Amino acid sequence: GQLTPSNIFGTNGCCDLTASFDHVAQRWVITLLGNGAYVAVSKTANPVTTQWNVYQYSAVNDYQKLSVWSDGYYMTDNTSSTNKIYAFERAKMLAGDASAKILAFTLPGIVTSGFYSPQFLTLSDTNAPAPGNVPVVYMQDDAWGGVSQDHVKLCNLNVNWTTPASSTISQPVQLNTQPFIGVFDG
Repeated sequence: GQLTPSNIFGTNGCCDLTASFDHVAQRWVITLLGNGAYVAVSKTANPVTTQWNVYQYSAVNDYQKLSVWSDGYYMTDNTSSTNKIYAFERAKMLAGDASAKILAFTLPGIVTSGFYSPQFLTLSDTNAPAPGNVPVVYMQDDAWGGVSQDHVKLCNLNVNWTTPASSTISQPVQLNTQPFIGVFDG
């Protein structure tokens, strides 16, 4: 039968429950919003009978979206003008290590319309790329102040888990598109 999020997280949070499957590790990764973001990593491939390693990160504000990459779990959220993206230390989270690092980065070259929702690419099978260069994409609508051409921005994040200060994020590449309207409502 159905269970509430509190069976995993200890709380039902408020919203934005997501589920991803880490094909390489054969684990589920579930996120929930509530006093920041909760991230739970299953201890086995069976999400019904498994136990979970649960982590909480209070800096995430709204609309968190998690992606799976070979060297980390990556999250974006609606942080408005602060343009933050997050990296979670996958190897330690898979092991249930409470010392798993969670790092925040500023995403360069972004204009928002009051809602900020970039997305990291995510693995969809066991063919994992080399660690690093995780792509993050973000649309830019020319209806927003400061944007003259509809386009998508693409950056790559390289996290150094041993020396986090050595991590880098590339300057964005702008890919112009056909005209589009990125308004969610109204």
